[in-house]
Order: sequence, then C-alpha cells, then structure tokens
Amino acid sequence: MAEHRSARTTSAAQHDRLDPAGWDHAEVEAALDWRRIRQDERPAAASGGSAVLVGSTGPFATLAGRHALEAGGSATDAVLTTAFTQIALSLGAWVSYAGLFGLVHHEAATGATTTVSGGFGTFAGETGPLDIPAPPQPSGRTALVPGFVAGAHAAHGKSGRLPWDRLWSPARHVIERGIPVNAHLERMLTIRADVLTRTDEGRAIFAPDGRVPRAGELFFQPRLAKTVAALAEQGPDWMYRGPWAEHFVSAVRRDGGHAALDDLANYRAHCAEPVWGSFAGHEIAGLPTPDTGGAELLAALARLEAAGIGEPSQDPRSLAGFLSALDNTPPGSHSDYVLAVDREGNVASLCHSINTAMWGTTGIVVDGIPLPDAAAFQQPLLASLAPGDHLPMPVEPAIALRAGRPVLACSSIGVGLHQATLLGLHRVLALGRPVAEAVAEPLVHGPDIIAGDSVTSVVIEQESRTPSHVVDERFSPECVTAARDAGYAVTTRSADDPVLPRGFWAAITTDPDTGAHTGARTPYGQGPVRTTSA
Repeated sequence: MAEHRSARTTSAAQHDRLDPAGWDHAEVEAALDWRRIRQDERPAAASGGSAVLVGSTGPFATLAGRHALEAGGSATDAVLTTAFTQIALSLGAWVSYAGLFGLVHHEAATGATTTVSGGFGTFAGETGPLDIPAPPQPSGRTALVPGFVAGAHAAHGKSGRLPWDRLWSPARHVIERGIPVNAHLERMLTIRADVLTRTDEGRAIFAPDGRVPRAGELFFQPRLAKTVAALAEQGPDWMYRGPWAEHFVSAVRRDGGHAALDDLANYRAHCAEPVWGSFAGHEIAGLPTPDTGGAELLAALARLEAAGIGEPSQDPRSLAGFLSALDNTPPGSHSDYVLAVDREGNVASLCHSINTAMWGTTGIVVDGIPLPDAAAFQQPLLASLAPGDHLPMPVEPAIALRAGRPVLACSSIGVGLHQATLLGLHRVLALGRPVAEAVAEPLVHGPDIIAGDSVTSVVIEQESRTPSHVVDERFSPECVTAARDAGYAVTTRSADDPVLPRGFWAAITTDPDTGAHTGARTPYGQGPVRTTSA
C-alpha cells in the first residue's frame, strides 16, 4: 500500500484525509462489516449546519464522501468520491466505471446552476441497431461507449477543489484490501454466475477459485485495482484514448460488436444549462436534452400542480389526482444516487447507473470492469439516433430554487424512481412537509407487472396485462377506493414486500432563513445520512 500511496500526488496536507488508513479504525470497520451492509427498512434523516451528504449504497462510500467534505472538498468532490467508492462496493453490478453519469450543480458564489451529462455513446460503425441481439444471446453489439468517467472528470473540472487522484483514495483502499461480500451480493453473484463466468476474463475476475464469492468473504480484484489506479493517476485519457480503450475495442469486436478507437477518443460529456420548470412557487432544474428524465419530471410536476391535490395517502381525491400526473412513465432501473451540500452552500445532485440488468448479460470484462449491455433492450431508441450520438438518460436528479437560492436537491433510483420523486417533491415543496417527515410517509411504487425494484431485488416482468399502480398498505382505504372509482387500477402491497417495485428517493433541504441543511432518504437505502460541521 505504501508503494501506491507514494505514487499519488497531493497538493496540501489536508488532502491526505481522504486516505482511509488515517480514519477512525472502529468507524471504518463498522462501515465495512458485511453483516451491517444491508438495506435499512427505516427512513433516515439528519441535520447539519455546515455540510450534508446522502448516498444510496454502502456506509463506507458515504463515509468517504463525508471525509471529502471535511478535507475541504466541494459538494462535487464529495459526490464523486462517494460514487467512485459505491462502484467498488457494488462490484460493478448496478453501477459501473463503464456506466453513465448525470449531475445537476448549483454554485453558491455565482448563483449559476449547471449540468453534466455522461450518457452512453453509440458506435459510429453500428448501422443496424434494430438487429442488435436481445438477451439471452450475448453480443458485443450490446455494449456502448461508457460515459461515467468522462462525466465525472468534466464535473470535477467545473466545480471540484481537491485533486482528482485523491478522490479515488477510498475506492482504491477498499479494492486493494478486498470488498466485503454481504448476503445481498452473494445472492446477486449466484443468480448471475453463468453470465459472469461466460468469458475467460469474467472467470478470472469473478470465479478465480472455480466459484463466485460468498457472504463473509473478502473479494479481491487485482486487475481492477490496477485499472482504478490508472484512472486516478492518469485521468480519463487512459480509458478513452489509452490502453483501456484498446482492450475495450478488442473485447467488444471479438464478440461481434462494431466498436472503434475513434468512438472512445471522440466521446465528450455534455456540459449545459439545465432544463427549467416551475412547481409550487419554485424553480426546478433538471438534465436537459438529449436526456429525457428532466423534461419528463417537469411535465409531470406541471400536471401534478394542475391537479391541485393534498396528501395522496390521506385525502380521498388526492391519490387519483396524483396518479393522473404519472402519465404511464416507464419504470426506472438500477442506479445509485449521491447528494451533497458543502460549507459554502454549493449543491450537487448525482445519479449514476448501468441502466440494464445486473452486470449486463454478456460477461464481457475489460481490465476488471464488466461491460453494461444497455443496447440489448433499447434497439428502437438507438435506431432513432445518429451513429455516435449519446443515448438519452431517463434519470431525474434535480435542484429546486426559490428566489434564485437552492432549497432542495434530490435524486432517485429503482423501478419506481419517478413516482418516488414526484411524491417527495409534492410533499416538501407543495405541502410544506419537512423532508424528514416526507420520506417516512407511504409511497406510490412502480407498476405491478414488475416484481422487484432493480436495486435490492432482481426485476421480473409479469404476464402482459393492464398494469396496476402499486401503493403500500398504509394508504387509507378511502383513498384507494376513490382512486379505483376514478378509473385507476390500484393494488395495495405490504411496505416490506421484498419484491415491491419500489422507488428510492433522497433529498437535502436548506432553510432559506437559517441556512441549516437536512438530508433524508426513503426506506430500504443503506447507511446513515452524513453530516459535518467542518
């Protein structure tokens, strides 16, 4: 470890505070205890006067983000440090260094709100996207140019303060020492074992001893450790114009794909002004085109405001009004969210994802990174794009402002991410509920033709039929009856049903009078909300 550490650059002593070797040992041990790394059935909330961070995967990842804030890092530094570590802890299952990246950011000093979009890029040589094979047939044609690292680096260049290489220290620490495998990861690895061991590279990474790792074991990935070290020390050029690009093209083409070195070399993240809308007296900023999540969120919020409803779980007319605003929005997918506000009041809202099945379905692994196969189920959308375009992202990170000042940042994941986002924003911004209370209220979930949430469970599509809206059983019977009488199919399910098509939403609110921040998340996330007074 000392050899690696000496190779890293540091511009100030406090930047070493991102090296977990110097953190409180007991706190690190608790955050990496495989028995404690599990979904929390309760909501979580905490308030801090200076800085707050909320993340969806891994207590150690959010601990890393807190240390980035305490080291003087910006909100962007904190969410990037957390995201890099989330990917390490997930083994690339639902988020990936070869995934996608979407950030909305507000700079306190200038009042500027901006976005960075690192969606998947298409291959210029892929001229027949409608013919891309669908699962279970593995194919290199299902791969796409990754956007995560390019998006992260662009965001860091715009609003990062700490050196790029230091932000990778927690991820490198845990990869080099072994990822703790918990029961959830063991289950996912077992389900996907055939895919993960299809290729020689996959077997070398995921089953070096002839089987996938089991709960309670440490999973060592020496090839990934070298890759992450190169990304930290050499930046995105190593991935998009260097050795990784060459290995990516070779692996994808070997399995029938049409990747070329120019596809990666020409890739650029999009940095742009947000798409803007209004809701309940607030300005709402989201990701602009070509991404779709921001526009879809704003359109739904406009419909929701026009409905003029109260609390959907208690007011009999309000559940029907809320459902009218959904407009058959497609379900979400695997992802992680990270939100942060720093001591200067800068705000960052991030969502990153693989936007496909766990680890994808091909088993193609490049230098320790499993490749997502997001082209395997989006052939019609790909056919509508020009070769080399970015695939639009449906993610919904957002920042709400009042009189030009941020009062809420939020992000969401899972099958029911759209429903969870709408309901959370409605409760906090329209009904004036404290965010710590809003995340504890009953939720509307995804459609009942889907079993599972894509985050804590594997998604299974049920038989084809008219979908029913799923609400948890805490909704009053009068609300459910009124919604059904209004023509909506509504199914009630237990809030702790393991295959609920659940959405996960988190937010950080800022009191415009006192400047105090409160972070909160809905149930079944991981770990606490992190606060610091540094």
